[in-house]
Amino acid sequence: MSIPRKYDKRMRQSWGMHAVWIPGTEINVGDIVQKDGQGNLAAIGNLKETYNIAYSSKESEGLKAAFKSASTKIKYFQGGAAVTENRLDLGADASVEFGFTGSDSFFVSTPAGKITTLQNLIGIGNKLVDVDTWRHDKYFIVRAVFNAEGFTVLGSKQANRKATFTGNANALIKFVTLGLNAGVNKSSTANLDVEFLGESGALGVELARVKQNGFIVSR
Repeated sequence: MSIPRKYDKRMRQSWGMHAVWIPGTEINVGDIVQKDGQGNLAAIGNLKETYNIAYSSKESEGLKAAFKSASTKIKYFQGGAAVTENRLDLGADASVEFGFTGSDSFFVSTPAGKITTLQNLIGIGNKLVDVDTWRHDKYFIVRAVFNAEGFTVLGSKQANRKATFTGNANALIKFVTLGLNAGVNKSSTANLDVEFLGESGALGVELARVKQNGFIVSR
């Protein structure tokens, strides 16, 4: 199973959302998507532009907890020794090591963001009943998008890679728990396959499928 597939599965378990891959790719409520051969979401149109169906959306605050694959191990070091997070001296420098012990391992963290939600989905479904070109078994409507104000996503296809970051201990904790990279520097030379540090954009989406009778099914 590839990083995108494992990442999507873990995000659905943790956040109840499908993963946006590549992280930060622009996607909006009202977009129409289908899954490609790798299980990723591919945009193919928009309700308004493609089918002339008007819609509105609502924005709210969102907060998502960090998550990782089971084979990703996180260790803090300070003063030449491994320490737990609660034993760090927050005023001193330290390092954090991400050990990707298995293949297709990953880590994701983000601070608060915005959740944009599509309104009147039932009315939209009723309009799509009469659209001959709508493929009820293939097309999905993006009903909600989580846009992170900053995020960190790390991933390795190969097993037994390590990536180390240094900085003030307090900054490192924010890096691990909130994805913020201010005051944090990468000190290792490991080349990861996925490395987004402190970026912004879409991370997760909720989808809806419109059945032939116009009923809405969340996916």
